[in-house]
Amino acid sequence: MENTNSASQTLQDLWTQVQPVDNTGMLRRVVFAEGKFYAAGGNGLPSTTQLVGGSATGTAWTKIQGALTSDSGKVINELYWNGIGSSLQALSQSGNLIFGSTAHPERAWTDLTATVRASGDLQGIVFYRAINSNDTTWILVGSNGKVFSRYGDWSGQVERTTTFTPSETVYCVNVIDSFVLVAGSNGKLLSAVKMATDNPQNFTPRTSTFGTSTIFSMKLCNGKMFIVGADGKMAYSSYGLSWTAVEDTSFGGTIIRDIAYGNGKYVAVGDGGKTAVSEDGIGWVQQANTFAGTDIRSVAYGNGKFIAVGAGGKIAYWTP
Repeated sequence: MENTNSASQTLQDLWTQVQPVDNTGMLRRVVFAEGKFYAAGGNGLPSTTQLVGGSATGTAWTKIQGALTSDSGKVINELYWNGIGSSLQALSQSGNLIFGSTAHPERAWTDLTATVRASGDLQGIVFYRAINSNDTTWILVGSNGKVFSRYGDWSGQVERTTTFTPSETVYCVNVIDSFVLVAGSNGKLLSAVKMATDNPQNFTPRTSTFGTSTIFSMKLCNGKMFIVGADGKMAYSSYGLSWTAVEDTSFGGTIIRDIAYGNGKYVAVGDGGKTAVSEDGIGWVQQANTFAGTDIRSVAYGNGKFIAVGAGGKIAYWTP
């Protein structure tokens, strides 16, 4: 059988650490939005820095002012850009939702917590246009098995019925083709047609190939949806309905936290400071890197670079 890793093994694998910003704690998400990098985290303390910006190159980072949530939600779990506007959404522990503008991220962000009624952590968000409709919709997910929908103007909150229980967490949500997908605890993954908020939306369980291993992240990479998570597991799908497991992710039993694609390369990151690279999303090889064993939570691609962030506020870039 042909070795699909051979081409990947010749890749340069040097990650360059940059000067971290004080008091970020664990950085949990990095995104590339409208030509610039942003990352989010927090240490849960009054001095916490929740949001940082890395400009267009990701080689130097600074604190973004004016983006604090309430004392009970000083840690940002998710940062999201829908790809069509200038608005960035940040989701926190304790159900806070704030948003700011990529045009002026340094200005005070708007708090929507009182409008978006969520109990427990918020973990994921996605925006879409409903099929056969001009209505736009937000789907938000989080702890207590919560999946709920709101119109694009944040009105009309509707909680969706799924097979997630109150003891489980829905960690991620995304859209592909005509479907919205939610996934999380115990390997659960469900799909539903992209409906408007005031229409019924029936979620159907899908076989994720993860068994009972938790799914932590779901990303669209090179036209396919990838899921990654506990026990070093990974799978991919063309439409989100049937899934193919990646047999050897090179992570062993280590949690994979995130995945990204760019410049013909796939990069996966996870606990223990592990990073892996692939040219097809199927054959993976571990990289030498500079995270010194500290957990990596997120990775994004933009302007020719992969940026990875994680524990201790560490940020590094790799140019493939």
